[in-house]
Amino acid sequence: MSLFKNHFPWKKGKYEGIIEVEIAERKNVFSQNFSFELTTLDIKNLETNIETCQKLVELHFVSPDAEFRPNWKWANPFDLEK
Repeated sequence: MSLFKNHFPWKKGKYEGIIEVEIAERKNVFSQNFSFELTTLDIKNLETNIETCQKLVELHFVSPDAEFRPNWKWANPFDLEK
């Protein structure tokens, strides 16, 4: 489990990014800037995914369980700023 904890990239703060979409045989590129902010509470919520990820790996590679459905936690899925 420490592998997942050591590689958890999210920290409290503001994040900015650009989404670019290219379509084959088209010259135009769709580009959209966005930003979002993660609070301490968001980070705690996202950290629960570490255990989910560990369980997913175990049940996929070690003791296969076709019935397991991960319950991923999300932060601010609709609060993106343009």
